[in-house]
Amino acid sequence: MYFLFSVLKVASQEQFHALEEHYWEPQWEKIRVTSYNILSAFNKEERKDQLVNWLKQQDPEVSAFQELSMTQKQFADCAKLWGHPYVIILKEKDYL
Repeated sequence: MYFLFSVLKVASQEQFHALEEHYWEPQWEKIRVTSYNILSAFNKEERKDQLVNWLKQQDPEVSAFQELSMTQKQFADCAKLWGHPYVIILKEKDYL
């Protein structure tokens, strides 16, 4: 069973861990999910490198990106940089 634990606003890591301990069930399996509003972050090499390094550190099983200005192939090539083998773009039109 998977349970997506989402916190909209947490002031500190301590608050997050307190919420996690309160609601978490030991039999649930954890997954790491990242979500990022990209807004041209891949268009500049320095920003791209920073994002790739951050994603490598987070090591998410699932990443979601908003406002991505890439084709499916460009994104697949980029995702390989942080070791993510699968990508899908749900909408290419109007973002390129």
